[in-house]
Amino acid sequence: YQRRVHGDSLFQQMRILCLLLWFAIFTCILCDEQEEADYDAMKSISEYMYSYGYNFEIHKVLTADGYILTLWRIPKKLKDKVQKRPSILLQHGLMDNAFSWLYKRIERNLATILVDLGYDVWLGNNRGTIHSLEHKDIKNFNWRFPTNKYWEFTVDEMGVYDFPAMVDYILEVTGNTKLNYIGHSQGTAQFFVQSTLNPEYINKKIKLFVALSPILYVENAPGLFLRLIGWSHIVDIIYWLKMKNFWTFPDLVPLNVLIAKYFPKIMPFIVQLIAGWTKNQTLDLKRMEVISSSEPGGTSIQNLLNWIQLMRSGGFHMFDFGVEGNMNKYGQPVPPDYDVKNLKKLTIPILLMASHSDNIIGWNDLIALLKLLPSGYRLCLLYTSPSPRDQRGARMPSYA
Repeated sequence: YQRRVHGDSLFQQMRILCLLLWFAIFTCILCDEQEEADYDAMKSISEYMYSYGYNFEIHKVLTADGYILTLWRIPKKLKDKVQKRPSILLQHGLMDNAFSWLYKRIERNLATILVDLGYDVWLGNNRGTIHSLEHKDIKNFNWRFPTNKYWEFTVDEMGVYDFPAMVDYILEVTGNTKLNYIGHSQGTAQFFVQSTLNPEYINKKIKLFVALSPILYVENAPGLFLRLIGWSHIVDIIYWLKMKNFWTFPDLVPLNVLIAKYFPKIMPFIVQLIAGWTKNQTLDLKRMEVISSSEPGGTSIQNLLNWIQLMRSGGFHMFDFGVEGNMNKYGQPVPPDYDVKNLKKLTIPILLMASHSDNIIGWNDLIALLKLLPSGYRLCLLYTSPSPRDQRGARMPSYA
């Protein structure tokens, strides 16, 4: 009887969540105005970059566990002379891909700004995203099947395998001894994963770390929508049903672009629902077709569940497979914690940038991260006056 009551309650939560989401989406649709077509959406990534005067290269990188990642490189502008430049790697966040650094008007993209400043810019695509879906064992690791073991990965593998594979490849191609690294959200988490496991590697190969929306702990994520997802156990149920692919459907890109053309406000609404509300719209509605040509990037259900597990536990640990699964994977009943004390061993310059309107980063989580870092880091907080306070009432510093 208790089991039936719990199941009925869970079903009601899921139904309410779906109804709220669809109501909000259709409200956007009814209030929409059609925007003019953006011809950039009809171009391939290479055509898009060359049309604005930038060199563009596509590279393939093999990870130690067999995944084939796609790296994009913008070495210079077409009119620039060939010369050795400092390398910089930009790594996207959850449900994103490398195009997130390129979809604004060309002069406003961080990637092209850095090229104009003289950097050799590399853009990483993590495994399981729309531009990185290959594996050397195509027979047993086929992304097209949503229940295939290709999708059995989390940010753990991105930090352990993807991060060093991309870094080592870039240094080998360029001949540089170090590179600069800019990560956004999950892109910072995979840096922290590698840093806790091998801080000497980071000190040897990374020159500067810039963390946009840095994320390590997520226990105090303020977003109500995220907490509702966690409480409802929707992702747990999908994982239990063996459906492993989440929103990685490159064949549906034309449909995404069509929807964005006629209903451009849908995507900004979903982004703000998850990441945080802002008074002024930051996504250009006239660029929705361009954005939808590569977004969302997608990921695995297991990776989503991993983040929910971290939100529930308040820790920074590997994926929890359950007691039996943990014994098989780790040889212990609980997943191992990452040794965050190793972050103190980092000797590189670190700059962190965070916003008070971020629905994913709680102030207490940010403070906990700052306490783990070595002295000398710099923190830039983006907020309106007066200065925000953390959940214990302490005023947040503008830098440390």
